[in-house]
Parts: sequence; structure tokens; C-alpha cells
Amino acid sequence: PEDGPYMIVAEALTGSMISLSWQPPPSYIGRSVADLEYEIRYTNRPSSDPSRWLAARVSGSRNTTLLTHLTSDQLYAIRIRPVNSFGQGPSSNSIVVTTKSG
Repeated sequence: PEDGPYMIVAEALTGSMISLSWQPPPSYIGRSVADLEYEIRYTNRPSSDPSRWLAARVSGSRNTTLLTHLTSDQLYAIRIRPVNSFGQGPSSNSIVVTTKSG
């Protein structure tokens, strides 16, 4: 993909869960997303090497997901990038959100 998702929204729902939503890459609007996935990388150590961040994959037909089993009262940095059969698209800028305490 030549471009990444946009209008990314992250919201702490609890001390261990963050909700994410986004709009698909502009180049995919109105096109099939059969070969598209989103790679979501996240960490509570934003200064660490992004290749060491935790990763999750979401089908391209979805534009929401939940990050679970997180640590309460921690700042998390999150990046999303599209992936298809041709390779990886650009990562989004980091979105930062703090999980709720308790």
C-alpha cells in the first residue's frame, strides 16, 4: 500500500484495554480489501526500538480492534500500518494513550 490509515482514534476503556478505530488508506477507498491487513504495533516503552513493540494483525475488512491484557495507568504508543501481498505500507505516526488506573 502506498498510504496508511488515517483518522486514528485510541481510547482507554479500562486499565487493561484500549479501543482503536481508523479509516482505511485513501488508496483503498472503494476497492477490495481482500488482500489487506493492518499491523498494529504498541508498547508502554515508547523509546524502545519499534521492531521490539508488541504486534497484532487485523483483517482489512475491519477498522476497529481492542488491545487487551495491558497494564493499568501506563502510557502506550500505538502505530498502525497496512500490509498486503506486495508488502508493508507506511506506519502511522504514534498515537499515545494512557490506560485507566486500577
